[in-house]
Amino acid sequence: MNSKERLIRAVTFQPVDRVPVIPLLLTQGSKLLNIDLPSYQKSGRNIAKGQLKLLERLEHDAVIGIPHIVQDLTPWGSPLTYYKNGSPTLSKIVIRKAEEIKEIKVPDPANSMETRETLIAINILAKEVGHHTPVIGGLIAPFSLPSMLMGTGPFMEILINEDKNGDKYLKLLLDKCKQFVVAWAKKMVDQGADMIVMADGIASQTVISRRLFEKYVLPLLKETIKEIPVPVVYEAVGSAQGILDLIATTGAVLAILDYSDHLGECKKIAKGKIAIMGNFNNIEMLYWNRIRTLLEVKKAINKAADGYGYVLSSQGPEIPFNVPLEVIETMVHATKEFGNYHYIKNFNNI
Repeated sequence: MNSKERLIRAVTFQPVDRVPVIPLLLTQGSKLLNIDLPSYQKSGRNIAKGQLKLLERLEHDAVIGIPHIVQDLTPWGSPLTYYKNGSPTLSKIVIRKAEEIKEIKVPDPANSMETRETLIAINILAKEVGHHTPVIGGLIAPFSLPSMLMGTGPFMEILINEDKNGDKYLKLLLDKCKQFVVAWAKKMVDQGADMIVMADGIASQTVISRRLFEKYVLPLLKETIKEIPVPVVYEAVGSAQGILDLIATTGAVLAILDYSDHLGECKKIAKGKIAIMGNFNNIEMLYWNRIRTLLEVKKAINKAADGYGYVLSSQGPEIPFNVPLEVIETMVHATKEFGNYHYIKNFNNI
């Protein structure tokens, strides 16, 4: 069974040989290529080479064609500031006043250097390994994109005010962001992406209530996911446990959990309606050794692997640049050993 078959069967609750393992590796390829991080992140060819090197070394279950998701802001006119030891940040706010929402145009997602290079990376990966390994694209969800276009505070102010007083700007802004997200996802799919991760940090329970999620986020997600022609992975980038039953109705096939979410409880909540992925604490991984990694893998598998529908990984959005590759390598190899369903069934029968 190859990685593509394994992942498809796992997220649809069909029997597989072992638990799929997908470390969220966006930057580590630069280490294997021995080039600085900005040079890596700005080049689609370097991203693809790095992902292929990682796949060769780790033999995990997917490659990721994006360098970071803040690239989604570049078509809107926000340049990025790059760093040697981490992902870039935005250099300016696009929407400074709510009144500008009416005037702003939805851009072509491929009209920036960064997004064009991402499409190159996905295309190369699809041609090289797409026949046996899933190629994953990623983007910012339409509810969270406004917080980056105008800043979290101003967006939350619009959300709260319009929740109390009726719509003036919110629906228009979310509709424009949805148009962009769908167009951007389709461009990645056209280049060979098998799956799209949708990161939605502002919609997590870490930030907003279940009531606001149900009122504003849920219908938007359903409409957006319906228009994306490949399976969608929903990443709350925060706690998802209290809204997982709602996420399961969006059309997404897989939900990435936060380290604070309980894997066993989330598996019960999902009830075969949506697969779950996660949920190692990606910051704590900076301090893990081989033994700690082995223990965390076994603990996660014991909680979530039974009945399929589980992919072992870290919480989103990515494993930090300085997590040792040896820790990530142990994570993959241990999953292959302890996540073997023949082993799991024998263990459970003891």
